[in-house]
Amino acid sequence: MIKQLRRIPSDRELYRRLWNDEALRIICDIEEKEKPYHPSQLTRFRNKVGPKRLTDIMNKLILELVESDIIKGETLALDATFTRGLE
Repeated sequence: MIKQLRRIPSDRELYRRLWNDEALRIICDIEEKEKPYHPSQLTRFRNKVGPKRLTDIMNKLILELVESDIIKGETLALDATFTRGLE
């Protein structure tokens, strides 16, 4: 979830930031002396849960955050597909 909200591109980058960013550690409920989640742990979790259940979990969490006014429910999505102009 935090990868999407903070636009963190990879598990490795998240792992690096979790070592250095105290606020991120608090958000992810990682104690001060605790190691952050290793990228391989995140990959195993996603594989074990599966894409459908993971999407359901994420959607439910996002809805709860929007309903609690923690985040705004505004989204802009762009498709990077190149198309030919209409002639």
